Amino acid sequence: MKQLLFIFSLSVILFSCSDPKRDLVISFEEINGLEEGDYVIIKKQDVGTVTKIEFSNDYKMDVHIHLDKVDHLPRDSKFLIGKDGIFSNALYVVPGRSKYALTGSHRANGKAIEEIDWGKEFNDLMEESFKRPAQTQDSMLNELRDIKQEVHEVNEKTK
Repeated sequence: MKQLLFIFSLSVILFSCSDPKRDLVISFEEINGLEEGDYVIIKKQDVGTVTKIEFSNDYKMDVHIHLDKVDHLPRDSKFLIGKDGIFSNALYVVPGRSKYALTGSHRANGKAIEEIDWGKEFNDLMEESFKRPAQTQDSMLNELRDIKQEVHEVNEKTK
C-alpha cells in the first residue's frame, strides 16, 4: 500500500511539473545535424533546448523542445534549423502574432535549411505579413520593422 501511495504521489508531482505550453513538438522533413541539447533561440537569446529527436510514424523527424525562458509561443510561429556558430546547430524561432498559444497537443512544422538565406526568409515572412489583415497602417509598419530587425540580428549571428 505504501509503495502504491509513493508511486501515485511521484506521478502527481512529475505530471504537475510539465507545462504543455513549454514542451512542444516540431516536425521537420530533415534536421541537418540538429542534436539533443542544441539551443532554441529567439532574437539572439537562448530560450530553451532540444530535449528529444525521434522518427515519427509519418516518416518525419519530431523535435521535442523545452522552453526555459518563454512561457508560450504563438501558433503561427516559424521554426528554422540553422547554424549556431561553426560547429553546432540551433532551432531558431520567429514568434508569430497569433493570440493563441502552441501547446504540447499541437504539432508545428519547421524547416531545416543547409544555409539559411535570410533574404528569402525575410521576403517570405513579409509576404505572409501582408496576407494577414492589419488593424491599422502603423501596426503593419511596426510588424515589418520587427521582422526586419529580427532577420538582421540572426544574420549577424550566423556570419
